[in-house]
Amino acid sequence: MSPFDLLDDVKHALAITWTEEDNNIVKLIDRSVFYINDLVGTELDLTVNLVARELVINRIRYEYNNALDQFETNFARPLSRLTFHVALDKGIVIDGT
Repeated sequence: MSPFDLLDDVKHALAITWTEEDNNIVKLIDRSVFYINDLVGTELDLTVNLVARELVINRIRYEYNNALDQFETNFARPLSRLTFHVALDKGIVIDGT
């Protein structure tokens, strides 16, 4: 997925209607997609995994508003759930031992 595929959704979430910041937003998208993929240990298809897509958009929103240090705390549960579901899909989860 190209960062440009998320550009309109991100701009909508940030209430941005102008194009002057598009290059900066694309960089934010790249960083946030990398962060989520690195967290779960695989490259996710954000056209299919809408939870991951929303987390990417929210991470961008936090970074854009200089509040990135609060993102992991505020989204700890959805991040954990995403990691768990991806691990289940990959067959990585081991019983509690």
